[in-house]
Amino acid sequence: MKLVGNLSLEEKKRKCWFAYECCPSSEARGSAMKSEHCWMWSVRASKHTREELEARRGNIQTNCKHKGCINRPRKSVGQLWFFDNEWDALSFADRMNSEVASNVFV
Repeated sequence: MKLVGNLSLEEKKRKCWFAYECCPSSEARGSAMKSEHCWMWSVRASKHTREELEARRGNIQTNCKHKGCINRPRKSVGQLWFFDNEWDALSFADRMNSEVASNVFV
């Protein structure tokens, strides 16, 4: 087993994917909010499982990945949707973004 630092290569692999919405959170990173929330969904990979994130105070830094939106909200575990692979997470985010675009939530 090859070690990289204190972890094996198997342990360094991504453990999960999660989807999150660009919406108000308890904290926004940066000196000031520079734009309004776009309410679009993005996907990010993580080395941490849901249980590990909850043990780390339950927050993770995210970046909105849509054009024109530069918000970096900090999300709690309760605001994240977890998936085992990237394809499932991307299809969920696309489905949610199509609902946002059609103003289902307004």
